[in-house]
Amino acid sequence: MKVSLYLASLLCIYCGLWTQVYGCRDNNRLCSTWARNGECGKNPRYMKVNCKLSCRICTPVAVAACYDRSVYCASWRRNGECRRNYAYMNRYCKRSCGWCPVNGNWGSWGTLSSCSKSCGTTGTMSRRRTCSNPAPRYGGRTCAGDSIKYFRCNRTPCKVPVNGNWGAWRPWSTCTKTCGGGVKRRTRTCSNPAPKNGGRTCTGSSAESQACNTLPCKVDGKWGVWGKWTTCSKTCGGGYMSRSRTCNNPAPQNGGRPCQGPSSERNSCNDQKCPETCGSPKQLGRIVGGQVASNRDWPWQVGLQTLTDDFIFCGGSLLNREWVLTAAHCIYRNNPSRKGCVAPNPGLRIIIGEFDVDNIEGHEVTKNIAQICMHPSYDHSIFDYDIALLRLSTPLPGYNETMSPICLPTASSNFPPGTNCSVTGWGRTHQSGWTSNKLRVARVPIIEHARCKQQYLESTGDTVTDRMICAGYEQGKIDSCKGDSGGPFVCLERGRYVLVGATSWGVGCAQARRPGVYTDIKDFLPWIQGVISPEEP
Repeated sequence: MKVSLYLASLLCIYCGLWTQVYGCRDNNRLCSTWARNGECGKNPRYMKVNCKLSCRICTPVAVAACYDRSVYCASWRRNGECRRNYAYMNRYCKRSCGWCPVNGNWGSWGTLSSCSKSCGTTGTMSRRRTCSNPAPRYGGRTCAGDSIKYFRCNRTPCKVPVNGNWGAWRPWSTCTKTCGGGVKRRTRTCSNPAPKNGGRTCTGSSAESQACNTLPCKVDGKWGVWGKWTTCSKTCGGGYMSRSRTCNNPAPQNGGRPCQGPSSERNSCNDQKCPETCGSPKQLGRIVGGQVASNRDWPWQVGLQTLTDDFIFCGGSLLNREWVLTAAHCIYRNNPSRKGCVAPNPGLRIIIGEFDVDNIEGHEVTKNIAQICMHPSYDHSIFDYDIALLRLSTPLPGYNETMSPICLPTASSNFPPGTNCSVTGWGRTHQSGWTSNKLRVARVPIIEHARCKQQYLESTGDTVTDRMICAGYEQGKIDSCKGDSGGPFVCLERGRYVLVGATSWGVGCAQARRPGVYTDIKDFLPWIQGVISPEEP
């Protein structure tokens, strides 16, 4: 490689005579003419490529020092000889390797600086330039001349400086608060005199503040939010509920006024009329088995009569101001229909508040019957489904101690065998005797259903169905009897009497091993509700 480079250099030792202007020549003989005609500015793209010399856009180089001495320099450069053979290539192929010296040239002058003095005879300002258009490279010459120029400025005579001084303080501002600690402020200006001609400005603050009205403020009390209403004092019949509030939003302080207005208020509530209480007689101490009762003990006791006489032929139980429950067999002869509620035969009525049928006591009430509702499944041969409902022609005016309803049992009511219950009526006091002129009560225990059913089956062959309950004593003696039919058979439940049964049938009266049989009201609750619920007040 070195031999070939050496031989090539000998062959082209004199070729540098034309390469000394390579890259800065005109490629067209008309370039000088075009340049005189202004084509360098009008057509710069063409002229820059073909008329560099005439347009004077050649890159300044040390002309005699930058040329290729071999026609192979470009090929060697492409082969990487500029890096591998620096010493040789720097001597013979500077241009191809890009190592031609570049002479420096000045850039444009910068802007003038500010004057160093505002007045007088010594103020100066300057501007600078740098040797960077281009900067010298590869041994090229640096720029000739100065990089900075100075100029005189502000040559007017200087004025005498006046230092500033504070003026008087202005009055204090109004305090930011009337109490509880506020702030007042005042200001002054640097105007006595104001600084001039470069004199010093005033030192210190132009404003100051001071605490004021530091006494605590009076705080007037304000009400907090109302509390929740209390529970009404009554559930019905007109009660009241109240609510209160406190003076704490805020509480009065430092002599402030207390809250104005009431701290509590009351409203009426539950003004609706109270529902009548069922199953609650006014007296309980007089209940004695088989003894004369009182109309105040059993205010739900109803008697069935005809208009032809005052004889009470059956009993019943008041359910509400419009409905009475009795046994179906009591009204079967008057109206045997089993198809819904129908009008009764004329002359059927009820009496309530009655005690002594021989005397008028003044609190008796009689009502005609508007409808009879016999259970559609009533079987007169065995007294099964022995229940009926009677609708009064007009509702009772109200309740009192001699006239109030009996409670119906609920689905969860339970009265096991042995529970002592009461049966009332004006029926016979003996099997062959006369009916009683006074209301009587008997206290009898409930008998196990299976046992009662077996006793009747063995003794008389009569059927005790699942819709019946039995009550009485093994030895007899106390029982309901003829004339008591349809009347109430009631038991105590949580301090109230519940209608457990309606007097239905029996064999004789108060005979041993032949207890009284009653319609089991609990089995008929859906039917009862279906009849009377739409009509309840």
